[in-house]
Amino acid sequence: MSDEPEDKSIEFLGGRVFDIPEQQFTDLVNSLESKRQRSPQRQKTDVVLGYLRPRLTVARLPRRPTPQRVMCMPFEDLLYTPGTRRKALGKIPRHALDPMWDLFASLAAPDMLKRVRDGLKTAEPDDAEVFEALGAELWPAAAAVFQAELAGSSKTKEGRTQLKEGLGGQDVVESLEEAALALSIAGPLFKLQQDLPLGPVEDFDRAQITMIAGCLTKAAGMNRAALPHVVYVMMGRLRDPATLLTVFEKLTEEGVGDLLGQVSGQVSEAMVNQTEDRLIDVRDQATKEGAPKTDVARNLGRELKTLDRTAIAVAKGGRGMTRRIERAKAEVGRIAEQVLVEGAAAETVGLIDGLDTPVGTDAEEFARMRAVEGRITALRLAQAYADEIGLAPKIKANLSAIQDKLDVRGAEMLKGLQQGDPNISTVDLYATVRLIELTSGPEKADQLRLKGLDAMR
Repeated sequence: MSDEPEDKSIEFLGGRVFDIPEQQFTDLVNSLESKRQRSPQRQKTDVVLGYLRPRLTVARLPRRPTPQRVMCMPFEDLLYTPGTRRKALGKIPRHALDPMWDLFASLAAPDMLKRVRDGLKTAEPDDAEVFEALGAELWPAAAAVFQAELAGSSKTKEGRTQLKEGLGGQDVVESLEEAALALSIAGPLFKLQQDLPLGPVEDFDRAQITMIAGCLTKAAGMNRAALPHVVYVMMGRLRDPATLLTVFEKLTEEGVGDLLGQVSGQVSEAMVNQTEDRLIDVRDQATKEGAPKTDVARNLGRELKTLDRTAIAVAKGGRGMTRRIERAKAEVGRIAEQVLVEGAAAETVGLIDGLDTPVGTDAEEFARMRAVEGRITALRLAQAYADEIGLAPKIKANLSAIQDKLDVRGAEMLKGLQQGDPNISTVDLYATVRLIELTSGPEKADQLRLKGLDAMR
């Protein structure tokens, strides 16, 4: 076993991805895209591109066009990067793209693939007209290959097993099913993604609603089974899932209410399924070593609000949907208890005791103070939603224990100041005042501040 230290350089790059100057970032992505075309380097470049993904998603940087990318364009909005090999309904994990492309490329007509490659040689990275023209031949071909493979393998257990093993897992098989449906309505779906505003948006205006209604109508004429994928694209662009209710009402006014009625159950299932899937990443992020407790507390609070809005959006789906949202909220409660509440008082009291230990620099002293503040602030943030997840008594008990510790510290500090202890400074006083303000409120903190200042005169 190697004793060499783990290489953290790639993780460091991911942490600084938004600090890279624009041109250097563009050059880096173009270089990686070029290297990715050489299959022996594909795995390494995919890892690096994964760390760049947050900025790529926000910037929508035009990327080198390839036949594989053209094939994936109609379902680009469905792509996501899960922390584990799993598949959420209405989503396609990025790790499924290479196996799906390899399957298609092995069965597609070579002359058709050559025409696509030749057509891309002079295409600009953002030339939607060229992509749509090339896709007009490539997308139906890919849909036909995928549908044939799925239909053929479904006839026997051996066939299903062979397809699963050939693609690398059941999650890729399910992704193939999603891709086949999306590709069956590729034209209108690609146009919709091009014309809608980049997410997240609060709502769609009337012109956009009319455009969505037109897409639904065209898609229904091509393959009604694929209609949910139009809604999945909408979901990906909206900031708040509950907004779908308003969007559906506007679309009904446009005359496509019957089409929406056919997909409402599948859409509700997808919303709940994606919520359940997302909680895996929420837990991973919350329990990651070094994750700031205050960030965890805020993120969990936002997640609970999202769950509340999702519950409103899927309410018509029946009691079963509501129960699944309730279970998701219970999982958020378990994460909060594990990360924010368990042992919080003992840890914080230990940090408070550590404030009196001599340190080498002002920066170290500041960092210790920030650690105490962060632990208390995290509990306070969690207290705002504690009733909702059943943690109010435990958080109250932890804060009470911390308050008791700070009361003792404040009393001892006053006594020392009154006795002229030279080791107690104004900085020490105000640090304790700040911590008492966080735990007990400004009135009690101000009392200590005034008494301390009187004692120092």
